[in-house]
Amino acid sequence: MEIKSYYQASEIWLNFKERLHFFIKAKVRNDDLAEEIYSQVLQKLLSSCCSGKDIINVSAWLYRIAYTTLLDELKHRVKSH
Repeated sequence: MEIKSYYQASEIWLNFKERLHFFIKAKVRNDDLAEEIYSQVLQKLLSSCCSGKDIINVSAWLYRIAYTTLLDELKHRVKSH
């Protein structure tokens, strides 16, 4: 599946946003950090629009983005302290 429009990306987001939010909050257990990561995942979804990338499993792809973003943010916070 290729995300060809922002409309299509928004439909994908609407289908997964609650589950992704729960997944992120369960991992970080900090509401502010969860919101920041959640927003970054949405930005990454929107930036992938019209990239031509073929996505075989949208759910797995989004969760991988969420998990990678979460790890990156935690690493960044550890380095800055």
